[in-house]
Amino acid sequence: SPQAEAMYARGVYTAQERNNTDIVSWCGIFALYCHKMAGLRMSPWPLKYSIGKPKPGDQLRILQSGEQILPGDIGITEPAARNHHFVVTEVSGNVVSSMDGNAGFLMEIVKKDRQYSVSQVRSTGGGFLTPIWEKVL
Repeated sequence: SPQAEAMYARGVYTAQERNNTDIVSWCGIFALYCHKMAGLRMSPWPLKYSIGKPKPGDQLRILQSGEQILPGDIGITEPAARNHHFVVTEVSGNVVSSMDGNAGFLMEIVKKDRQYSVSQVRSTGGGFLTPIWEKVL
């Protein structure tokens, strides 16, 4: 759209502005799809979680620093800028391996050798989401 072209021409925009002006980036939609295909009863996009005080409709919760990150959890990095979501596939100390939608050169599904440092994810204001099992099973 002309609005999206103008936004990209400026070169500076927020993730929220991008998602409200252009086609929504689909990395988070892919993470939600993975949870649904695993058999979890999840609502449609957007992901249902709250920062701060949880709401009754939340299906995911934010893992606090020190809580164990597990395969299947959803990582979010740079939420105020790039706002990228990924699915954790392995955890080894302070490093998580992932499967990412809307990633790579062609904005595809990428798994091979994709890794994030937990401390780096958290330093961007990001974090990790885990299902509230009693609401999604």
